[in-house]
Amino acid sequence: MATVHPQLKYIQEVTLYAKNLTRSMEFYMDTLGLFLMSYQKERQLVFRIGHGILQIFPANLEVDEKARDSHWGGGHLHVAFACAAGELETWRLRLEEEEVEIVSEQTWDNGKVSILFRDPDGHLIELMEEGTYDFGVPDMDAIHADPELTPPAGLEMEEGA
Repeated sequence: MATVHPQLKYIQEVTLYAKNLTRSMEFYMDTLGLFLMSYQKERQLVFRIGHGILQIFPANLEVDEKARDSHWGGGHLHVAFACAAGELETWRLRLEEEEVEIVSEQTWDNGKVSILFRDPDGHLIELMEEGTYDFGVPDMDAIHADPELTPPAGLEMEEGA
């Protein structure tokens, strides 16, 4: 009998670590054309990618144990996948069947829930209810054409960029 698996819909969030945030910001904005949603100097970059985000933290930043367990790593990384809200319990049961320990659960401000567990290599995997980050896909042409949208303080943009 074939095993029926709940369906993963898309990647919701990916977290990476960088030795130099300025260099990473320039690469992801200039080379890949990603939209920068948030910039905290020497602390965090957040890029919007369709319905998801890519966040980049400095590789050497000191953080408390709770933050490290949920979103920090050195060699281990974090990836979040979106699933339908009604399927989170199915996923929980599936993980239990496979003897995968849920290491954390989070209820977000909007009431959506995510569960976190580790893959065989120790990477932190998160299943988030679809809509946890509730925003539409941006119109990049409109964003680039709007003179009111400015880069973070200290970041210069070339004319026509």
